[in-house]
Amino acid sequence: MREVAENMRPISGESARISGTASKTNTGVNNMVGTLGTVGKVAGVASIGISAYNVATAENKTKAISTEVGGLAGAIAGGEVGAEIGAGIGVWFGGAGAVPGAIIGGIAGSITGSILGSKVGEKTYNVITDKKEEKK
Repeated sequence: MREVAENMRPISGESARISGTASKTNTGVNNMVGTLGTVGKVAGVASIGISAYNVATAENKTKAISTEVGGLAGAIAGGEVGAEIGAGIGVWFGGAGAVPGAIIGGIAGSITGSILGSKVGEKTYNVITDKKEEKK
């Protein structure tokens, strides 16, 4: 989000031609980005807690670990990609649209990445265990 906020500012060479505060730090945007960073950290801790609970209560712990790790990795990667795409789309709705676009894209990307990552983790477990069973 900080990268998106920085990209909302004019490039450094252009700031000399702009009057006013267009090239200055936007306190409101910086505060919002800081708050979103805190929310993201809390959500990350919560998702790790949920994953730990899912593993602890699963009958097949190895499969649960594979599925949860895949889901967490997918959520992180999906969030990054989604935020970039959302910011790119949001820019077309005015410069200020980049931040809401990044937020919406990051959330959608995290959810999609988590679902796909969980499936990949589960399929990886199945492939590995099926091959072990074939050798027996």
